[in-house]
Amino acid sequence: MAVFASMAGLGVISPLMPYYAGMLDASGLLLGLIFAAFPLARGIFSPYAGALSDREGRRWFVVAGLLGFAVVSALYPFAVTAPELFLVRFLHGAAAAVVITVGMASIAEAAPPGREGTAMGIFHTAIYLGMATGPFIGGVISEHAGVEGVFAAMALVAGAAALLAVALPPGTAAPAPARAATKHSFRAIAADPGMKGLLVFRGVHALGRGGILAFVPIFASTLAIGPKGVGILLFVHILAIAVLQIPSGERADRGGMRSLVFAGSLVSSVALLLIPFTDDFVTLLLACSATSLGTALSMPAAASMAVRRGRTWGVGASLGVFNTAFSIGMIASPLISGVVMDVAGVFGVFWTAGLLGLLGSLYFWVMSREAAPPS
Repeated sequence: MAVFASMAGLGVISPLMPYYAGMLDASGLLLGLIFAAFPLARGIFSPYAGALSDREGRRWFVVAGLLGFAVVSALYPFAVTAPELFLVRFLHGAAAAVVITVGMASIAEAAPPGREGTAMGIFHTAIYLGMATGPFIGGVISEHAGVEGVFAAMALVAGAAALLAVALPPGTAAPAPARAATKHSFRAIAADPGMKGLLVFRGVHALGRGGILAFVPIFASTLAIGPKGVGILLFVHILAIAVLQIPSGERADRGGMRSLVFAGSLVSSVALLLIPFTDDFVTLLLACSATSLGTALSMPAAASMAVRRGRTWGVGASLGVFNTAFSIGMIASPLISGVVMDVAGVFGVFWTAGLLGLLGSLYFWVMSREAAPPS
């Protein structure tokens, strides 16, 4: 529930981006900066939240993050300028960093050896169900209750989840080696031979993910698809990822994690290249669904590899760095895409993301030779 509520906060604004673009008279670059605020905060705070929860326990970090989410959600209607919206998005990302990283570490901590893929499949099911519900809420409620109603609903969901999170177990104390590891520089974790390939994949995957969330709504508007249609499109796209997470995680537990990550990355990249060739709701949905398949193949396997490496450094700290790589990609994605949109139009956004994804897939394959999880 905690992870679901926090990720809904990321997705809820996606179908509203054309509204904000018109209200702020924003260029593609300005839209990219606003979208980058959320992952920027996540990238900064994720490692610290994970490392602290390794030492202090998990429960109260999750509760505090959800309460922060509720407060920030209620602030969106008051953000009427670009700097104000940037600040609100940044605060939203900080709360998400705490909830998502600590929640991920909690589920990883509960996984028995050899079942990390299944555990990460369960975790990512909650992640993507939240992301799918967010655009659906944003698209449907905005047509009936306005923008203010969207964020009021989000504040209520996050507040209710915070109350439920009080009942969470406090978390198992980390063993002494893991507690000591959290005192090391996060750069040391990133330099771990087994983490390098994973971090490359995580960042490259985020480039395509950020392009879909930020610019598919803009592209859809050129096809005369309104907010409700965008909400349904993103809902189905992300729901498909969620449904496939647990089977994919179980498959990862049987071996071949590196191959699953590589294959999923290739599928997602090719699908991004195809998006500009769509010309109606159905074909756009099919292209986005192909990216769903690629993500479903790769994410549980990549996360379970990071969990196994985290047995050395501290699971929370390692997953925090892993999530920061994703945040860096999510920051770069709207900034790069915004510039490309201003120069080459929205079509160029997806061609650029797809080409970078293909290059990143090859780079991951080479770099991840040392990333195989320990036996």
